Amino acid sequence: MILPFLIAALAAPQPYYAKTRHTPTPPPVAAPAPAPAQSGPVTQLVEPGISPKVEDGCGVLAVNPKEVLRTDYRDVPGFKVLNGPFALSMPKVDGPFGAIGCRRDTIVPGPGDGRVLLILQRPLILMDANRMGVLQMQNGNYVYRALQGELSQAERDAVLARLNILQVNYQAIVAQQRKAAAAGAPASSGDAPVATKKP
Repeated sequence: MILPFLIAALAAPQPYYAKTRHTPTPPPVAAPAPAPAQSGPVTQLVEPGISPKVEDGCGVLAVNPKEVLRTDYRDVPGFKVLNGPFALSMPKVDGPFGAIGCRRDTIVPGPGDGRVLLILQRPLILMDANRMGVLQMQNGNYVYRALQGELSQAERDAVLARLNILQVNYQAIVAQQRKAAAAGAPASSGDAPVATKKP
C-alpha cells in the first residue's frame, strides 16, 4: 500500500510542533544539549505517560526532493521496531529509501526507537490514523517534529520525557566509546543500540 505525504517540514532546519488552534506555536520538542559528564547517577528521568502499545507494521519511505518531497510508504512484511529484535537489521527492499516508517496507535516515540537512528542511521517516521511525526538526530541530539496533525499537551510532555531518556542513553554510549578509545581498545563498530528497557 502506498501512502503519499507532503513532508516539506522534514527538510526544515529547526524542529517544530504542528500549530494548535488559538494558541501560538509551542516551543520545539528537542532533547537538551549534551550535559558535561557527571559523577553519580542521573536523576529526574521520568517514563512518559503516553507510549506506543500497538504497531501495525513498519516499512520504508522514499523521499524524492525533486517531487516536492513526496514520500511513498512501502510496508516491509516481518520488519518491526516496537517490541522487535533489539539488534535491528536493515530491511531488504529494492531501491534506496530515506527513512524508516512505522504505523502505530500514537506518534509519540517509544522505548528503543533510538535504535533506528543509531543502528540503521535513518530518521524514524511515526504514523497513526491521521498524524505523522519524525524522530531524528541533529548535532548529537534527538529531535522530534510533528509533520502532520496536532499533539495534545500530554503527548508533548510524553515526547519530551522520551527524548530525555534517549539522550541520556546516547550520552552513556558515547562516554563508553570514548573511554574504550582512551584505553586503547578496538574502535566500536558504531552500531551500539540505545540502551532502553525492552517492554
